[in-house]
Amino acid sequence: MLFFWVLSVVLSTVSGGVYDYGAYDPSRDDFRPGTFPDGFIWSTATASYQIEGGWDADGKGESIWDRFSHTPGKVDRGDTGDVACDSYNKYREDVQLMKAMGLKYYRFSLSWTRILPDGTVEGGINQDGVDYYNRLIDELIANGITPMVTLYHWDLPQALQDRYGGWVSEDIVEHYHTYAAYAFQTFGDRVKFWITFNEPMIFCSMGYESGTHAPGIQDPASSLRCGRTLLKAHAMAWHTYNTTFRRLQGGKVGITLSLWWAEPRDPDLSADVEATDRATQIINGWFAQPIFGDGDYPSAIEETIQNLKLTTDVPELSHEDKSLIRGTSDFLGVNHYTTQIVADKPTDLQSQDALGWRSVETTTAPEWPRGESDWLYAVPWGLRRLLKHIKEHYGDPEVYITENGWSDGDVTPPVMEDTGRICYYITYIDEVLKAIEVDGVNVRAYTAWSLMDNFEWARGYTERFGLHYVNFTDPNRPRTPKQSAKFYSDVIANNGFPEGADVTRMVQDMWGKCRGGITVKEELNMSLTADQTSMGSEIAPNEGGEPAELPGNSDGSQSETDESEFGEIVVADEPSETEQDGDPHEVKQLSAGEDPEHAGKWEPDDTECVLNEDEEGMVRHRKPPAAKSNGAAGDESERGSEDGYVQQGRLTARGRQTSLGQSLKVCATIFLALIGGFGYVKYQEMLRSRVNTPLHAAKVVEEGATGATASPDRFWGTYRPNVYFGMKTRSPRSLVTGMMWMVQYSRAVPRIVRPEVRHTCEQGDGLPRYGWLQHDGVNFGLQEIIDKNFSMVTEFVKRPGGDHGGDWTWRITASPRKSKSISIPTVSFLFYAATDGQGTIQPVVENNRLVAITGQTEELGKFRMSFPKVSRKNVTYHHLVSYSPRLDLLKSSVEHGMRRLLFNKTRILYGLAGDLIKRSTIPDIKANVLVHQVTLEVPCVLEVVFESESFTSRNTRLVGMELTRELERYKVAFDEKFENTFGLNRRGYTEKNLRFAKAAVSNMVGGIGYFRGKSLVQSPYNDEPVEYWEAPLYTAVPSRSFFPRGFLWDEGFHQLLISKWDTAISKEILSHWLDLMNIEGWIPREQILGSEARSKVPAEFVVQKNQNANPPTLFLPIQSLMKDLAANRSEEDILLLKRMFPRLKTWYNWFNTSQLGNEPSSYRWRGRDPSANKNQQLNPLTLTSGLDDYPRASHPSDDERHVDLRCWMALASGVMADIAKVIGEPGEEYEATHKLLTDNAVLEKLHWSPSKQLFSDYGKHTKAVVLEREKVPLPPPPKPGQRRQPVPKGKMYRVIKGEQPTDKFVNSFGYVSLFPFLLQIVDAKSPKLGKILTDLKNPQLLWTKYGLRSLAKTDPLYMKYNTEHDPPYWRGQIWINMNFLAVRALHHYSSVKGPYKSQAAEIYKELRRNLIHNLYVEYERSGFIWENYSDVNGHGKGCHPFTGWSSLIVLIMAEKY
Repeated sequence: MLFFWVLSVVLSTVSGGVYDYGAYDPSRDDFRPGTFPDGFIWSTATASYQIEGGWDADGKGESIWDRFSHTPGKVDRGDTGDVACDSYNKYREDVQLMKAMGLKYYRFSLSWTRILPDGTVEGGINQDGVDYYNRLIDELIANGITPMVTLYHWDLPQALQDRYGGWVSEDIVEHYHTYAAYAFQTFGDRVKFWITFNEPMIFCSMGYESGTHAPGIQDPASSLRCGRTLLKAHAMAWHTYNTTFRRLQGGKVGITLSLWWAEPRDPDLSADVEATDRATQIINGWFAQPIFGDGDYPSAIEETIQNLKLTTDVPELSHEDKSLIRGTSDFLGVNHYTTQIVADKPTDLQSQDALGWRSVETTTAPEWPRGESDWLYAVPWGLRRLLKHIKEHYGDPEVYITENGWSDGDVTPPVMEDTGRICYYITYIDEVLKAIEVDGVNVRAYTAWSLMDNFEWARGYTERFGLHYVNFTDPNRPRTPKQSAKFYSDVIANNGFPEGADVTRMVQDMWGKCRGGITVKEELNMSLTADQTSMGSEIAPNEGGEPAELPGNSDGSQSETDESEFGEIVVADEPSETEQDGDPHEVKQLSAGEDPEHAGKWEPDDTECVLNEDEEGMVRHRKPPAAKSNGAAGDESERGSEDGYVQQGRLTARGRQTSLGQSLKVCATIFLALIGGFGYVKYQEMLRSRVNTPLHAAKVVEEGATGATASPDRFWGTYRPNVYFGMKTRSPRSLVTGMMWMVQYSRAVPRIVRPEVRHTCEQGDGLPRYGWLQHDGVNFGLQEIIDKNFSMVTEFVKRPGGDHGGDWTWRITASPRKSKSISIPTVSFLFYAATDGQGTIQPVVENNRLVAITGQTEELGKFRMSFPKVSRKNVTYHHLVSYSPRLDLLKSSVEHGMRRLLFNKTRILYGLAGDLIKRSTIPDIKANVLVHQVTLEVPCVLEVVFESESFTSRNTRLVGMELTRELERYKVAFDEKFENTFGLNRRGYTEKNLRFAKAAVSNMVGGIGYFRGKSLVQSPYNDEPVEYWEAPLYTAVPSRSFFPRGFLWDEGFHQLLISKWDTAISKEILSHWLDLMNIEGWIPREQILGSEARSKVPAEFVVQKNQNANPPTLFLPIQSLMKDLAANRSEEDILLLKRMFPRLKTWYNWFNTSQLGNEPSSYRWRGRDPSANKNQQLNPLTLTSGLDDYPRASHPSDDERHVDLRCWMALASGVMADIAKVIGEPGEEYEATHKLLTDNAVLEKLHWSPSKQLFSDYGKHTKAVVLEREKVPLPPPPKPGQRRQPVPKGKMYRVIKGEQPTDKFVNSFGYVSLFPFLLQIVDAKSPKLGKILTDLKNPQLLWTKYGLRSLAKTDPLYMKYNTEHDPPYWRGQIWINMNFLAVRALHHYSSVKGPYKSQAAEIYKELRRNLIHNLYVEYERSGFIWENYSDVNGHGKGCHPFTGWSSLIVLIMAEKY
């Protein structure tokens, strides 16, 4: 077989998975009672050639197994499948066997030649064969049994073998594709589970390499050709079903693979581990990785192909092949049987061949029970490990165990009390239960092989796997249930092993006997001392084994071997001379989300986002330090006012020199003093007003530019990212629309408390997943929301027309989630419209049902929002007419208007109370919120239709099929635009990868909000905060659940992605931000506009201080846009830059005055508090830098120099110079500043630490700071009869334990020290770049297999709390925005001339791969993209969903920088 042949090849070290075995778990061998999830599939299986017989009956054509078994010497005893179990005639009896067992599912295969005798449609369809399968399927369904159909179980039409040479020829793909499509079309109305191929590795290797199976070919290269052909055939069949049949039939298409579990004989020996990895890549990865992984072969197969290509032609997978194959399976079928321990030892190279051979030795533990098949040993714990491995390495697919079973011999009398088979099923089924309940593996089905004894391929009828005994000597082929059939029937009836059940008690009684009390350590110890056999023990297929020819003996001969089932095999490898020293290029990967030092350990979620700094967790918006004017701008202002006062004094002195009399002098003095005092007061008022005075420059966003007339396409949108689903207009006082929902209590759970209402996105809701899957940012969106007991898809489509933004329609499609603990839920959907201080709305009620809402606003004109009636029974309707004082109180208003209602005299429902305005005693109150409630069981489909009265030319309403057509049109357009923009499909990403990337982009653009309101701001001249002017903001939010508002430094990163997707949206967002600039040139770094946004932020974090900057990241997307538009820059682009330039210039000047350092050309972030909350912070925060708790100088001072801010200003200077050049403005000062700030000699003088050889901040610093709890006096002892007082707990304060702070380099290696590299300032030829690249790759510093951590592991503050309750935030976690800059910089340095070009290219490739893999794996595992990621296991941390800068992973995937 290919497996053994390939293992005999000398393979170089490969980069596959290296498994984390962990310590032996004593509970491994314990019985775990319990039941399987509701809806779990219990099945049994057969195959057409093995049971049907009728080999030439009723027009059936010849198959390769007909020919092979008729060839003498190919099958034991000369057995054939001519009659087999005669199921062609006895299928009704077979169905009754299943029904008697309580089976609800049955897996069987179609005989290709029974339907298409010569394998082709052109050769004719055999209607008798079609009728047979129709009768079988109908019989199954009539008896309550669901068919699971395998299209190909090894019996290729002999005509295609003769014509093309079988599966080695790609010409056969089209014939298989036609056959599969015919099966889908003919049987798909009843068949909902399809398997394209059964065990392709087995029939390719044993049929085309060892020749022990049909068609009996012996050629190693042919087996690889077979594999490639089969992968393409499978993929084409899947695509055909997906595009043509899925929508109509609603089924699933998967593939069944024979997978093993392998462990090294000595897990402490690296060579054994590597050999295990190589072998597992071949056995599992040959077909699993192209389909469930990246579309390509694993490296061990690639290496084999390259070796074979030295002597023969072996095709590889092309880019088109990979794209075709990747992601083409709805589930993974797993056939698994047994375990062996395998040792792999290098031997001498054979002189006659360019290949190097390895001999392979196998052992088994003596105490492992063995079946009749000489390859079959019962080792149940390996199945659980295999299932966990599948989850971690193949994207957590749905897993269907499609074969698992035990063999007896063909003996007289027959084995009817088959205790061995019962033990096998007991232990293996219990391992599946553990995999589901403990490991979280998504196993959906278990299938026993087999329903009955049958033709076991080359073993003929000498081995019996059946639950039913078949007498093959009797022409009638009678079936008799074995004891195992009764046992399996009991398992099915109980859905596992529930506590107290008879089957469970039986299992508990048998457990010790079945397990034998053997532990893992005993097994391995015995295996290490057991007799070892050379690779003469070939591992065989599921249903039997036979001799095989293998190259690989040390003498160059070929060994006759037995087949074996590819179950679990433990591989060992003795180190060669080279391997002992290790390969410097070796890449080792662990299971997804694991780390060798932390595997199996619980890692606390250090960065859980909270809203209050006093609560546990790092907050994104800490309370800024008390205002203190030590900035340049503030100092300048104070000096200015003092100079003005002195000048008035001079005028008074000159007045005294006149010849006027004393009284005139006094009068003059008083007069001038009054004038001076008045001027001073006015000047102070002016200073106080500057903070909330808009910049005197033309707005970038012109008046009315966002309205329905100027921008109708973007007038309506999902601009309320804080709610799960809602829309509004870009108006000063918009009509807001949205949806809430609640799950009603069932009859079995009577409650008084109202069910929880969902409305705003909340982490506390604990939803398993929600977010946009497709959103174009303008006209269309599709979102998935998974609640705890049901899921829904929310879709919207807009249709332009009229004068007020046109129409739109929502569609909500809800479905129940399958779970053993969840019944079908009854859900109330609440759709509402509300006004925000302007406009009117009225209810339209018919038969006590709110059928529509009509209204009128200034920018919408007249409109109607309709709620079509649901066409089904058991639907109840309620509505609410009420008033809400603010938009953030909408949910409270709805809850207030809810009542407990008796439904059908037996059940309590919560429904809306109707028109509360009519019942109100408040005079002149008008309704401003109307709600339509529809309550029904899911599944269901609901629509909400908004129509503008000014849209008079619509031909059809946007409902029903018209809505469906529009949705489909936009879905296709989205996919096309996505591919045209990012080209990920062309790059070979899987369908799952693409879905992840599309979700990232969609959540970014779907998270764009439109806010309007007044910020609260404060300057040193204001004793209290004051309101900013009312302003709008069109912005992308970082997190819908936690940060649904605007953030200045986040926005620059957001627009790097959005500008690639839709430049018009990006330009408008940038323009809105620049229009928020005040007269000083300051932009508040956090925009909390409107009541909904402000409701999410504690009051102490709302006020913005005008001395404090934020990184000027808006220059990043402006720079990117200028590059993208350079080739075809339009007049409109030039005009936009001209409108932006005065504001950018003012902003730039503000930075260059307010954030300057004391040293020439140095910069310092303002806002660091020397007292740091009364010395309770370990390192005073630098919130203004965006890197909140990243270590800076321990003692803030005016002499600090911050390297990151200096680099930001270098970037800004360069962009300003470029803009000036484009629009014809003077730009010499920007060019000069840019030249100065990018001068490496000046940079190194200010920020290069000679002692630590890194770029660094500079300031008053010591590393000898710790948090220490203050000592407090103990309470006095209690008096008699009194309780002892609790011991008080002192606060934690910062203390110095060692050297006192001095002016020095801070020397904390992390993101800040990388900034000269991140912003590409370091010269490509500089040795400093070489040092940075070397340090970058050091695992003890920043490098992890998940991305670059924010702070080196060697730093004293690595993962240290900053206060007693303030966990680390930028002290080790992996942040995607900084990693994006790192990848971008590596890409830059790998493409420019310099001595470090190749080094940068290597690191670029690996870092990019690590980031993509981890974010994708975490998205699949957790359901979300996260704020940051653990450097220990790669798990998401902090807030979720966080589709702000973490979505930059899409640009990394697309390599668009």
